[in-house]
Amino acid sequence: MRLRLIILAVAFCLSLPVFGQRNTAAISGTTTDPTGAVVPGTQVTAVQISTATTSRTQSNENGFYQLPNLPVGTYTLRVEHAGFQAYVQEGIVLQVDQSATINVSLKVGNQAESVTVTGEPPLVDVRTQTLTTVITPQMARELPLNGRNVLQLMALAPDVSPGGSRCFGQGASRPESRVTFVSASGARSNETAFYLDGGINEDPYTEIANVFPNPDAIQEFSVQTNSYSAKFGGRGGGVVNAATRSGGNDFHGSAFEFLRNHTVNAKNFFASSDDGLKRNQYGFSLGGPVQKNKTFFFASWQGTKVRSVPTQNVQVTPTAAQLAGDFSAIGTQLVDPISNTPFPSNQIPTSRFDPIAVKVLSGVPVGAPGTGLSFYSTFTRTDDNQWVGRVDHNFGEKFRVSARYLYDRLDRPGSFVNNNILSVTDDAYWQSQNITLNGTYLPRPNLVGNLTLTYNRVVNIQLGPKKIPGWVDLGVNIADEVGGADSSGGSGFYLNVDGYFGANWDPLYRVPRAEYDISNNWTYIKGSHTIEFGGEIIREQNILAQIFLSQGYFNFSSQLSGDNLLDFLLGKPSDFQQFSPTYESLYRTLPALYVNDSWKATRRLTLNLGVRWEPWKMFHEQANQISIFTIGDATKGVRSTVYPNLPPGELVPGDPGVLKTAVKTYNHIFDPRIGLAWDVFGDGRTSVRAGFGIYHDFINVNSNNDTISAPPWALSVDIPFPASLQNPYQGHNVPFPAFRPFPHSQTFAFPFFGNEFDPSMAYPVIQQWNLAVERQLPRGFMVRAAYEGMQSYHLFGGVEQNQAVYIPGQSTFENVQDRRPMGQYFTSNSINTATSTASFNGLTVTVEKRATQGLTFLAGFRWAKMLDDLNGAGTSLGQSDYTTNNPKFDRGLSSVDVNKQFIGSYVWQLPTARSLGFFGRDVIGGWQSSGVLTLRAGFPFSVLSGLDYSYSGNGIDRADLIGDTSLPGGRSKNAKLHQWFNTAAFTSNAPGTFGNSGRDIIRQPGVANFDLALTKSFPLKFGHFAEAQRIDFRAEAFNLFNHANFGRPDRTMTHSKFGQILSAADPRILQFALRYSF
Repeated sequence: MRLRLIILAVAFCLSLPVFGQRNTAAISGTTTDPTGAVVPGTQVTAVQISTATTSRTQSNENGFYQLPNLPVGTYTLRVEHAGFQAYVQEGIVLQVDQSATINVSLKVGNQAESVTVTGEPPLVDVRTQTLTTVITPQMARELPLNGRNVLQLMALAPDVSPGGSRCFGQGASRPESRVTFVSASGARSNETAFYLDGGINEDPYTEIANVFPNPDAIQEFSVQTNSYSAKFGGRGGGVVNAATRSGGNDFHGSAFEFLRNHTVNAKNFFASSDDGLKRNQYGFSLGGPVQKNKTFFFASWQGTKVRSVPTQNVQVTPTAAQLAGDFSAIGTQLVDPISNTPFPSNQIPTSRFDPIAVKVLSGVPVGAPGTGLSFYSTFTRTDDNQWVGRVDHNFGEKFRVSARYLYDRLDRPGSFVNNNILSVTDDAYWQSQNITLNGTYLPRPNLVGNLTLTYNRVVNIQLGPKKIPGWVDLGVNIADEVGGADSSGGSGFYLNVDGYFGANWDPLYRVPRAEYDISNNWTYIKGSHTIEFGGEIIREQNILAQIFLSQGYFNFSSQLSGDNLLDFLLGKPSDFQQFSPTYESLYRTLPALYVNDSWKATRRLTLNLGVRWEPWKMFHEQANQISIFTIGDATKGVRSTVYPNLPPGELVPGDPGVLKTAVKTYNHIFDPRIGLAWDVFGDGRTSVRAGFGIYHDFINVNSNNDTISAPPWALSVDIPFPASLQNPYQGHNVPFPAFRPFPHSQTFAFPFFGNEFDPSMAYPVIQQWNLAVERQLPRGFMVRAAYEGMQSYHLFGGVEQNQAVYIPGQSTFENVQDRRPMGQYFTSNSINTATSTASFNGLTVTVEKRATQGLTFLAGFRWAKMLDDLNGAGTSLGQSDYTTNNPKFDRGLSSVDVNKQFIGSYVWQLPTARSLGFFGRDVIGGWQSSGVLTLRAGFPFSVLSGLDYSYSGNGIDRADLIGDTSLPGGRSKNAKLHQWFNTAAFTSNAPGTFGNSGRDIIRQPGVANFDLALTKSFPLKFGHFAEAQRIDFRAEAFNLFNHANFGRPDRTMTHSKFGQILSAADPRILQFALRYSF
């Protein structure tokens, strides 16, 4: 009840008839006379050049002034006081999240006279503790961005590193969204918050970015990575803040097309031909006045068409000899899994081959002799259209409003090339919308407020192929569960032959989700205090409808015959699973209040103290589809009264003491933020800053998805070592078809895969701290050295509750289920809880130069170390290679640890030799070069034994380490590809153990990449915009030097390619563009 009252109070505050903002900037400083004494009562005016938007204030009794909540852009500052000459500073460029300090020394004289200053803009932060990297509009527009995705600009921050390739490993994420999975200062990749024009712009399902506008529609872009203020909420990772362009008193716009064609691209290192890529990106932008100084508009459209037949896909498939029964190339003796007798000379009679397996292999390409490698094509066709529209209106100096709409739709038809089932992709489309309304009000010079309303909506639908047979069509004796649900999709198919190949597709995957955000932020200036306060309410809604594994999943990974491919050919799976269709509707409301006081304790020292109240809440499922499990209840034999046939210990809402959200809401969470900024010499050119903050992450949707995929909300079957591929249910009950909702008397097919919540789960706590020294040097240079730290507790993860007990001399793969504590009810039973930890320590050195003499660049080096006990970044709840119920066993380098990296970017307007006349001005002149250099250490990885020698039922164990993993230096590239590390240093783990090799003890190859853009500008002089028109011809090269950036080697001992590298990132790709602008 108290929480509801607080939410109502927050809502009331947000509805007050006044409207700081998250995407604005500020100017502050101290006014003094020639003796250095402060001058109170000065009139300070800032005018934005493009729109004539005017902001005014007065310096207080300490001579201090501040102009908060200024729209980003270029300003002129004017300071006036009787008895002094007016001070005018022009060309002040304010960028998003920037707090510029401009101290003014007034000269005695007539006020009608003025002193105009055009000095260097301030680069050093002497006001906040936050570590921020700001990307200038020029860099955002001119740097080579692969696919013109502005979110790649995040990687320019030196304390940001890749955080994994996917967040969920499923279709919710757009194909290009991998660039948004970043780790900021060691945080997990889904702990970064994204804002556009002050409003939240995230996908509430994946907790990563929603679509952002194209570069021609972006004005500013910044990344906060450590110790950000209480204005920003949970997560504990970074904060990405961008602002769209607005119109002005002058018309401006552009029309462009970017073109790629495979004929000029290099081949992937492992491919026999180029990627067949054809890509066209084209569009326009236009902005200008509706009413001068009052109303402005901006609009942009970008279309993208991609047609590609990439050839870099590779899997290991059966060779012609293996298809004929000849497995003599396998180094180990193969056995008949039924009789356990050896196959003479590893020759297998083809009459023993399972007919279903033979049918499947008719759709799989034959592997190359000796290696088994099969390269194949997957046709890619996408069509994307993006619209951006914005209107700004000034009602006067005290009130201004803006409205912006972003729409994007990406369509991707499915693929099925040359009757190869490995090439199958689903039909899919992604649609994103974001609407943000902003109002800013200044009731008096020392008080300003902002009200922001935001609506996010993302829809993703994927449909399986209709003309490709699934397991039922192939003759497997299982129920066609698709018939009991929405069958607008096609067949379903899941197959994994470990160490060889796999293929999968689902009949239906539909995920509409929406997010509503209302935030009210205020800035109040009183004496030497700048107080920010406000609140917000976020409402999240997620719907998931999917037919997942509804036609069954076969896994071959236990080498019953000694080889997984032979197990498949003989029709002897290690596991079979089948699930009924699932549906869920999730929602939650997240309120927050904050206050932050920036106290200018002295002219040189600013102290920042803030706190944010933000309760931690679980999702509520509309039909209460959620479960809990505790070992204590299971031991006592406590059973559900709602679903009496559930296993002991599994309870649901309606049972005594079970909440509808499974886990309680933590209402009394107050996260502090503390910081200082010391202007060492008082000239705004040298600062020492430090900060500390506590944050908390929120649980994401995927944990609920796991729960509703298990009984009693869905029927599931998990059969270890089924009788055959053709008849997996032999000896087991068939619960399908089944129709939701299930009656309370529903019986379940034991044992099944369980997934529930830990009702005593704690909320994650993330602590951040930093210490930074900044110095502004002549000619627009700034140098920063910063130490950053992070410690996280109670991170989300899954913990196995039904691990099989090892019995020496009696444990086998086949009797795992008999040795599980609750084997009569569950196979695996994983609970969603929060027990993991992580830490990060890093040193970054950054050198920045703003545009002077035609050159802008940003370069940074980071040396860091990240430790954790769960592979959290890039996954949903996090996952471990193994579950030993002993977190210390898995404590080691994070799988996304990058211990060293250098990121450098620049934009350089090449000098013009005007003394050479036309030749120097129009031939030699007008050239621009820009580029991004990335040097990064590789991710670490663990070495796996390949089998469950622990006999725990948890999956593959780590290998035992018996030697030095390194190999002699000076080896050739081919030698390294054939054996990246010393494979002889590992052996299979001893029975009943999990392997003694540490977690993530070897690093894969690093990344060395240089992207370059060359632009030649041709000025045009005709029409209304004669003095401001130009045409740019642009050539871009991604991976200019065609350096092969290799992937992770095969890390599993039982694989035929153990230790070998079989993949590489993109080769050199060229892109050409023509752009008209005015």
